[in-house]
Amino acid sequence: SDPFAHLVESNPYDDPEPAGVIGRKPPMPKLTQPRQNSYKIPKDPDEEWEWFYNKMKARQNGETGQNAIEESLLRNWMANQRKSFMKTLGVLDIGEPSNWGTDYLSLERKQRLDNVGFYWGHLQPESLTNELIYTKDYQRKVRLKYKDWIWTPKYEAFLEYKEANGHTRVPMANIYGLGAWAATQRKIRWKMPERRRKLLDAAGFDWDWQDTKSKKKAKSPLNTEKVTQKKKESVSFPRRLKQLKEYRKKHGNCNVPLDYEDGLGEWVALTKFRRSKFSPRTVMQLEQL
Repeated sequence: SDPFAHLVESNPYDDPEPAGVIGRKPPMPKLTQPRQNSYKIPKDPDEEWEWFYNKMKARQNGETGQNAIEESLLRNWMANQRKSFMKTLGVLDIGEPSNWGTDYLSLERKQRLDNVGFYWGHLQPESLTNELIYTKDYQRKVRLKYKDWIWTPKYEAFLEYKEANGHTRVPMANIYGLGAWAATQRKIRWKMPERRRKLLDAAGFDWDWQDTKSKKKAKSPLNTEKVTQKKKESVSFPRRLKQLKEYRKKHGNCNVPLDYEDGLGEWVALTKFRRSKFSPRTVMQLEQL
């Protein structure tokens, strides 16, 4: 059980962890899974943890006898301990399928692993002590982060829109998913968690605005005219990158208005929204601007 779960009040609109996998452990490697039971690994989660912990201590003490399969299982368990610690730190991407079902690492288990010299890599700098990590204030922030792991990226995209356009009236037709998100926030204003409402208030969110123009247009993320124009001419990424460089050289920034000529503004908005899907090389090219 999570000893810090009570620090944050639950709300029906909290972002859940990926459906159907809460509490499920990441699968063992396919090579080892069929033979896992032959090593008499306990089924009880606590007993299983102790079993692997003792195996790790035995290996550290120089005891031999583990075959390749046991070694693979132990390495997988050790990797899961690091994932649990990453979740406790608030840095684990719980949307990544390989991280589904990862539990928090308790202070007692963290200390036991520390006592036997468990290697955490770069995860824990000297300034970030166990005493600090396991405070109620720190763990409350971590749980709030995971309760908003889907909502927060949308909110950040909304702030970027406001900075680029000078207002918070996001059109349904001209922003990829952000207009619909903003409309949903208005609809659930008094039902959403208070922390979200305060953030939107602080950003100057217009609660009463309605995009009446988009109701007359087709159900498309772009209006019909711009969709038609886009079909006529497909602009390559290198050309868009060149256009963005020219815009930055002329204006001193990359805050391209949505209605900018040749569809550059909409391309920039879409690029920001889909950043997580780009390759590292593409992200590096954009960040160099």
